[in-house]
Amino acid sequence: MEKIKKAIAKKNKPKGGGFYFKVLHGRVLCTFLIVLMGITFANAQDVTISGTVSDAQGPLPGASVVVKGTTNGAQTDFDGNFTLNVSGTDVTLVASYIGYATKEVSLEGQTNIDIQLEEDAAKLEEVVVLGYTTKKKGEVTGSVSTIDSKAIEQSSSKDIAKSLAGRASGLIISDRGGVPGAGNGGGGNTDDDATTILIRGKSTLNNNSPLILIDGIQAATFSNLSPQDIASLTVLKDGAAAIYGSRAANGVILITTKRGKAGKPKINFSSAYNISSFTKQPNLMSSEQYAIYENEIAARAGSALPFTQEQINNYASGSDPINFPNTDWADLTFANSAPESRNTLSVSGGAENVKYFVSGDVLEQKGVYRSGALKFGQKQVRSNLDINITDDIKLGVDLLGSFGDRNRPGVGEGDIYKQIYTNLPTEVGVYPNGLPGFGGENGQNPLIMASNQSGFINEKSTDLRGKFSLDIKLDKILNGLSLNGFLGIRKMNSDTKNWYTPWTVYNFQEGTGEYIPTVGFSQRGQQRILRESFGKYDESLINATLRYSKLFGDDHSLSTFVGLEKLDSDTRSFYAERVGFPSSDKPELFAGGFDQQQSSGIRSEFARMDFFGSLSYDFKKKYFLDLTVRHDGSSNFGPGKRYGTFPSVGASWALDKENFLDDVSWINSLRLRGSWSKMGNDRIGPNQFLTLYNYGVAIQNGNPNFNVPQPDYYVLGSPGNIVNGFST
Repeated sequence: MEKIKKAIAKKNKPKGGGFYFKVLHGRVLCTFLIVLMGITFANAQDVTISGTVSDAQGPLPGASVVVKGTTNGAQTDFDGNFTLNVSGTDVTLVASYIGYATKEVSLEGQTNIDIQLEEDAAKLEEVVVLGYTTKKKGEVTGSVSTIDSKAIEQSSSKDIAKSLAGRASGLIISDRGGVPGAGNGGGGNTDDDATTILIRGKSTLNNNSPLILIDGIQAATFSNLSPQDIASLTVLKDGAAAIYGSRAANGVILITTKRGKAGKPKINFSSAYNISSFTKQPNLMSSEQYAIYENEIAARAGSALPFTQEQINNYASGSDPINFPNTDWADLTFANSAPESRNTLSVSGGAENVKYFVSGDVLEQKGVYRSGALKFGQKQVRSNLDINITDDIKLGVDLLGSFGDRNRPGVGEGDIYKQIYTNLPTEVGVYPNGLPGFGGENGQNPLIMASNQSGFINEKSTDLRGKFSLDIKLDKILNGLSLNGFLGIRKMNSDTKNWYTPWTVYNFQEGTGEYIPTVGFSQRGQQRILRESFGKYDESLINATLRYSKLFGDDHSLSTFVGLEKLDSDTRSFYAERVGFPSSDKPELFAGGFDQQQSSGIRSEFARMDFFGSLSYDFKKKYFLDLTVRHDGSSNFGPGKRYGTFPSVGASWALDKENFLDDVSWINSLRLRGSWSKMGNDRIGPNQFLTLYNYGVAIQNGNPNFNVPQPDYYVLGSPGNIVNGFST
């Protein structure tokens, strides 16, 4: 109750001393970033610079022009024009555009300047991470987009998935809200996700999320991954994703984490603090507006007016907050802003034979409820170790521990929002003495419902991952031959405590001047309810590939590999629930009543067995051909239908290297690409091919009986009987 009083006191402070932000998309993010104790301040802007950015063919729309050493910049319009306010004419402008070399231009007193960019052919030499391999960007035959680590690190959003918006063609990021700790739908549960991701739209039924792989191991989400840990992010589209077969239909996102480099220890510290707020809050009626509106309805219906003019004037004046309140339920429930913070420390380095990258990350997020009951905290520790045992044998040990703590009120967001919109402004939200008013039906005051006075939902999660890799060069057997493999282990545990309790609200007795306490409750009822849930997920992944790469003469290059993967996972969950707790002091199962108690558990297993291969050939680095095939087996499908084959072919032609274009000076790089592939999606409900059994207890005529026959179900434990046409 004291917390609510403080929140209301804070809410009633006169406005004008805080901040107000307005943006066009999503939420406002006011970010203060401190990296290695360096702070950049923007100077006063008093000179307007204008100009154009172009290439040899004409203007470049969407090019970036930034004052060097600052974040002050602008983008060119459709005609390549830009305007920029700077502190003087002695600054340097930095112009950049995708696929072009960055260019720096000193103003030297000029206020109008034209910048011409040149295509950066060197970018074709960048190494791109693909499925089970890497290639130079100019040799890729499929559709691939890459996002480097700097772009991810510099993003102000603490949700990495949100920070990808607009950074890669075909990548669709939908911001579904700002719930602290929510993911990005990779696991199939999009009801509670802050972000959904699609690659070139929806390609299949059911789960449309792309396959997400972090260092080669599948993950359900990467939203809360530390940005400072990411080395590169690659988006595979269409045929480029085909090597992943039955999981590739919706595209693939590959994330590689940073590794150590030989040299002195390098220490990096990053600290960021964000303030988020609504771009637009609900615009609700005031008491005066509501009274006038109700009178207009009554007048049209020919009924007596429910409010007199004197009452309307009293609502408008706000002089009597008890008898003539004016409650904005949204303003009462929501805070003006929600803070987020992230602190990351990493150390990397090593010698020629041992290299390391170690990092720690702490993330804190708070929601927009004024009570502070909505929040999320996460701690991550990562260690990537590379050991050269011999010149031909390399060992990798990657470890990650992630520990989350998520808190929400005992009443769901849907009920809270409902009362914000349906409670009347003529009802008291909070009395002048700080006591909460009755609110709406059954005492549903959203301010109290959005606090821990309605209970809490606390979810503690642990995610432990390990990857142990071994790379062996077999040049002594055959030059260009190598064997690579890794073992991936993942263990996840979740412990959720869902405590619901009715709360106390007050009605003012005008005759006695007393505040009469009343029990408020939601649709869950007037009894206290506790449900504790426990979940466990274990996964193991074995991967092995045999690779061969050879250059034949000066013109022919061949690279190929074959491999297999075997995945096994085991999921177990259990919950127990009791109702009828005598008080809210002991939210523990032993304190609940025996009536209406319930429990249940789920156990599921999943397995995959995959075989894959790839062959890449190029002639004079001018003609490129990629062939891949994958034969996938999934336990989600029935006997005889568990395996499917997924072939792919891709080709690329470097037209700029042809003799007939030698005299065309304005072409630096020109590629013609095409691919065909067959891909699938195995993310369907498991065991749909099995006959179902009715386990547990069923009630017939008041008597419990085990394994009672149900339509189209087998009866368990009664051999020889025929039920619904089936012999048991």
